[in-house]
Amino acid sequence: MKRATSIFLVSFVAGTLALANTAQLSAQSSGWTGVNAGSDDELYLRSLQILGVIPATSWAVRPLSNASLDSAQRVINVKHPWSDRFANNAGKSSSLIAWRGAALNVDWNSAFPWGGNDGAQWKGRGVSGTLTTGFLFRWKPLTIRAEPILVYAQNSAFDVLPTESGTTNPFVDRMRPDRIDLPDRFGNNALQRLDAGESEIKLEAHGLTASLSNRNMFIGPAFKNALLVDANAPGFAHLSMGTSDGIYTPIGRFSGVITYARLAQSAFAPDKRQGSRLASATVISWRPPHANGVELGAVRFYHRDWPADGLVLGDLKIPFGSFAHDRELFGAQAPDNQLLSLFGRLVSVQAGLELFVDYGRNDRGSSKRDLTVEPEQNAAWSVGFLKVVGQRNSEHFWTTRAEYLNGRVTSIEVFRPQATFYEHFTITQGHTNLGQLLGSPLLERTGGFEVAVDRWGKGGKLGAMLQERSMPLTLGVGVPANAARAQWALQLNGTQHVRNMEYGMRAGVVWDFNRTANNNAENFFIGGSVRIGR
Repeated sequence: MKRATSIFLVSFVAGTLALANTAQLSAQSSGWTGVNAGSDDELYLRSLQILGVIPATSWAVRPLSNASLDSAQRVINVKHPWSDRFANNAGKSSSLIAWRGAALNVDWNSAFPWGGNDGAQWKGRGVSGTLTTGFLFRWKPLTIRAEPILVYAQNSAFDVLPTESGTTNPFVDRMRPDRIDLPDRFGNNALQRLDAGESEIKLEAHGLTASLSNRNMFIGPAFKNALLVDANAPGFAHLSMGTSDGIYTPIGRFSGVITYARLAQSAFAPDKRQGSRLASATVISWRPPHANGVELGAVRFYHRDWPADGLVLGDLKIPFGSFAHDRELFGAQAPDNQLLSLFGRLVSVQAGLELFVDYGRNDRGSSKRDLTVEPEQNAAWSVGFLKVVGQRNSEHFWTTRAEYLNGRVTSIEVFRPQATFYEHFTITQGHTNLGQLLGSPLLERTGGFEVAVDRWGKGGKLGAMLQERSMPLTLGVGVPANAARAQWALQLNGTQHVRNMEYGMRAGVVWDFNRTANNNAENFFIGGSVRIGR
């Protein structure tokens, strides 16, 4: 295993240096073309919006469109901390051929897997990492981006958690082995995979967009931890159609996107159902006229088994099913899983503050009575804020971010079985792709919070983050003391841009209280990254 880890690290470094020596760094793309969903670049631009430096846009679906990024480029004419990375390139971005740079990312966990919002990477125990490079071609309405990712995880053994009675597979989720594809460990061997990464083909013109993509999506108003879809799992192949930044009407600006996707399972998925899933997400949001700081929206996300005989036109109707009549329950429809989300966000430039709230429910109601009388059934919700402290025309500012998610099983469990938000009794892979949650890792069991403070300075960032996850060993109402479990993590992190290089670091500790009955555990982690070209 040590030999495999050494080969991995050497090949990463050699590959990165080779790309650096053979490519013309002057041909790189600017930061505007590298704004990935859930990234620090995206959070930086969101902070600039809160300061009033760049125009407001919809945050219901990301990555941000070319139209939104182009609009920001045209007006950004004041000093700001990352002005070298996000320069005013108006007029240059509509026609572009660029190397996307080469990025190496390496992490290490001392005792057990720990990570989140890592995209294609899985941070098991030991060394893990990714290597990516690619190119971008943009000509008027057409964008082609090829940016595959090489993924590696040493996946060293660790003391596994107690297994639910009857479970023989040593790698599956210990509490819900037959209801979610969320392995505690991906087998006995090192994990190696080539992923399509942030690759896509997109057409965008006249306020509309269509794309065939594998890029990580982010659905909902959250900053880093979404109820439904964020950058936690590997990206998945999907076809999207919708607006680029909304359609203006006399009663406000409406944005909408519909997505059809193919989701994959891991080799350790529950045995009840095997194969890929057809998924569909429909997102609609509204921003009232003359109120750029308000956005209200709704999301419906469906899972269904991938059709054995291939897709037909009728499969495209899955986002338009009933809200309050579960036909599957009465044996009249193929098994599926619907998740619904209603959200809102409010921005005050004067206060330098953004607030959001998001309420989600897993599964439609079996009847209108079920939908209205028990809205808390299989539900989850989140709230959060982003506060920016600094001047509009300054080379540094501070941000404070907090997000809280709650998916606790309610007292309805006493009368009929309930599930956590991401698992499902029929679509037994749950809300996952390739064995990782599509939504926030804070909601893996019953909820948690994340608080971060960052200083954004000239070409870099320094920050600290505190996380807590409630991870009970059982879902029964009134969890006994020896089954209560919580993970707390403290992380320090930083990023620095130096000419055509970008360096990153992170380090911290995880305290897993009551990991097993009356026994605690600790995990130390450290990681770093380097990108040549931007």
